[in-house]
Amino acid sequence: MNFLTYLGHLLRHAFWNPDNPFLSPIAWVALLWILFIGAVPHTSRLHHLQWLLHKINNTWRILILALLIISSVTVAAYSMRGGPIVVLNQAGTIAGDGATAIINFYIENIGGRPAYDIDPTVCWAPESNPQYLSSPGISVTVLYLYPGEQDTLPLRFPPPDFLGNDSDTQRWYIYYRLEYTDAPHMGVRYTQEYWYLFDVTARSVSELSPAQKQAFQPYADQYLSG
Repeated sequence: MNFLTYLGHLLRHAFWNPDNPFLSPIAWVALLWILFIGAVPHTSRLHHLQWLLHKINNTWRILILALLIISSVTVAAYSMRGGPIVVLNQAGTIAGDGATAIINFYIENIGGRPAYDIDPTVCWAPESNPQYLSSPGISVTVLYLYPGEQDTLPLRFPPPDFLGNDSDTQRWYIYYRLEYTDAPHMGVRYTQEYWYLFDVTARSVSELSPAQKQAFQPYADQYLSG
């Protein structure tokens, strides 16, 4: 797991902690405090709050902010260690012959407890027509994944969809969702979503840009909901 992935999970657990939701307000209070000490001195309409802020010197402002941030990060990091966190690595190998492309996605449990019933859902569409979605209908379920363990989830693109010479069908949007639980039965269910661009010609996989995701997501949501 790279640092940005870890940071994203850390922020998510700070603002919505699935294991300790009553501690999530710490992060929100920290955010409000940043806005308070940053915006109030420069907003004339908040002169009554400026009077209150002047009662708190700069040292105490920074100390309060540091205490809130440290508390929130500590709680989030501890929660992440306590529960399962399964991440998908798109930097998998692309194998196959001239007729088939196989993307070997890798999953890893970076949390502190086993993850159970890891269930992947995948759909894709050509970049030129993101409304034309299809799904391989995969039925792969990883029964469990212990902390620190990895597994491979191969995704096969069969012909004829990916063999045409039309350049419009050489770049594909992929939506990949992982669902899993923190107990074999009646556990809390977690969901991770990923958005990729698969370039058949270059045989490469990369993350969708915000604009590409915005163009693809409404169709993916509609397809999966119905």
